[in-house]
Amino acid sequence: GTSFAAVATSGPGPSAQLNPAARAVVCDYHAASANVIVEIVEHATLSLIDSFSAKFPVPYSTVSGLGDDARAFQTQITNGTNEGVVANLGSNLVLVDATLTPASLAQIEALVRQLL
Repeated sequence: GTSFAAVATSGPGPSAQLNPAARAVVCDYHAASANVIVEIVEHATLSLIDSFSAKFPVPYSTVSGLGDDARAFQTQITNGTNEGVVANLGSNLVLVDATLTPASLAQIEALVRQLL
């Protein structure tokens, strides 16, 4: 299957409304097979989470108790798992996507919580 990691670095897409004051940091940690993408956006619009979660490769589930709004996905791909979490707290948005890593979805959620 297609992993979210393949499209995450392209950002939310041209239809997303970005706040002119928005600032973002995108980190792509790429190993031989594993890949982790971390995106942090300050001064994000509230609808930006919709743009990010629309790119998930499978329908998302809502994560309670994480930020103001949080969504996660997990799917099996060749040789492993692709999973990710996007959440916002106020005007900050964080996305962490992990492909073929030993990290659990709970660990990814914990990282997003720390980064928010």
